[in-house]
Amino acid sequence: MTIQIKKEEFVTFIKKVMMTDKGAISECVFDFREDGLLVEAATPPQQAMVFAILKPSAFKEYSQIGQIGIGDLTDLKKKVDKFKEFVEIKVEGNLLTVSENKKTFEIELSSIEYITNGSGLDNVKKLSSFVDNFMMTAKDLKDLRVNAQMIKDSKLHIETKEGAVLFSAKGKGAYKDELMSPSCKGGAKASYGMPLFEAIENLSDTVEIHIGNDYPLKIIEKTDNSEVTIIVAPHVDKE
Repeated sequence: MTIQIKKEEFVTFIKKVMMTDKGAISECVFDFREDGLLVEAATPPQQAMVFAILKPSAFKEYSQIGQIGIGDLTDLKKKVDKFKEFVEIKVEGNLLTVSENKKTFEIELSSIEYITNGSGLDNVKKLSSFVDNFMMTAKDLKDLRVNAQMIKDSKLHIETKEGAVLFSAKGKGAYKDELMSPSCKGGAKASYGMPLFEAIENLSDTVEIHIGNDYPLKIIEKTDNSEVTIIVAPHVDKE
């Protein structure tokens, strides 16, 4: 069974699963299901988790081949990125073959039972105590990250009020900004650190954000061919 996909589409999806170009998530299980390629994984400290699906519409050819273990996402991304346009993907034994015309890479697969996806992924999916939600572009969110990181020893504090979201950072100096958001009811506030900054690095579209009080942040990015949900643990000051 053969799978064929545009290189850029596949690389973009892998990068969003990895979160950072250095690979905050380095290993995972690719599950080629009827409804698309599903990936569920967590960073090693389990401070950020990703639930992502690449729909069959993203593929030129798609086959439901089941689960395969990817032991090094960064290596896979680098190799797929070496191709020009469309890549063909096959699984033969314990090898993942990625090719285009006469160029081929063979990548050894990892045993699924040894992939550390993180415990508690099913419980994270059930999180429901969000108080508010708002929309913003991934670019604006990343700009906030850059501004917050200019304040040394700071965390990004997010607070909603009716019709707006307040962003601030305090450390060796301070930063604040405000986003108008008609959907906001107000009443939610939480702080987030490096796991959030890393998790959003490769997002590229408009995102829907759900927030609670000192509660994980839920970030959803939907495109025509994919849906990526990232859950980031809040920063809680130690007393």
